[in-house]
Amino acid sequence: MAAGTPREVIRRLNSELHKALGAPDLKERLANSGVDPLTSTPDQFASHIKSETVRYAKIIKDAGITAQ
Repeated sequence: MAAGTPREVIRRLNSELHKALGAPDLKERLANSGVDPLTSTPDQFASHIKSETVRYAKIIKDAGITAQ
């Protein structure tokens, strides 16, 4: 989400996404495509992104990767 997005908008989008991913027809379509979606709360997702950013920053630094 873009910085500054109201919490209520984030909660609503998260709720609607959970509903959509719970629909049997969508579950079947995703499973047939080899997709197994995971759901979480907005706070859990933010925490995951933060930890992954730290993790990959270390990998990039340790490997000496630079932008070209």
